[in-house]
Amino acid sequence: VAPMVLRCREAEEWLAGRELTADNLTQAAELVQVAVHPVSDVRATADYRRQVAANLLLRLEAHRP
Repeated sequence: VAPMVLRCREAEEWLAGRELTADNLTQAAELVQVAVHPVSDVRATADYRRQVAANLLLRLEAHRP
């Protein structure tokens, strides 16, 4: 969602030691939305990019064994 890779340490720390449940991933996704500061341009709005960043984390739930 931006030209540089962002590592959301707040979400990482919050998830550390917790099970990757839908509720825990949702909480971490909210932390990601606060941490990213994308720009709006002709391809996407900042709000859309914030949501995409959170959705990437939420996809972990679908890939859990």
